[in-house]
Amino acid sequence: MEREAQTLFAEAARLASAFRQAEPDLHRPSMRYQECLAALMEDLQEEGIAAEHVLRRLIEKAEPGLHQMIRPRFSGWVIGGSHPMGVAADFLTSAWGQNAGNQHTGTGSA
Repeated sequence: MEREAQTLFAEAARLASAFRQAEPDLHRPSMRYQECLAALMEDLQEEGIAAEHVLRRLIEKAEPGLHQMIRPRFSGWVIGGSHPMGVAADFLTSAWGQNAGNQHTGTGSA
């Protein structure tokens, strides 16, 4: 299981990096909200599928609806970006999987 998680995390990082390095002029979504929502809606399956396949399907269905807000030429709104250090910290926070609801369940997540 640990090797599987390492492979999945590495692939997610590789794909995230590829998204951030994509053509800078392609910063508008090619899919409207309702189209993206429809693409993401699926019935739950009876049997599980490989995690790598789930990751690729998520990217395939979600990326056409994403803004390239991380690009220097994006000037749609004054909002925060996702600095690589923030992304890495967010990844660790998710991987740690702590319940930060109180100090007893995750003292390090305070």
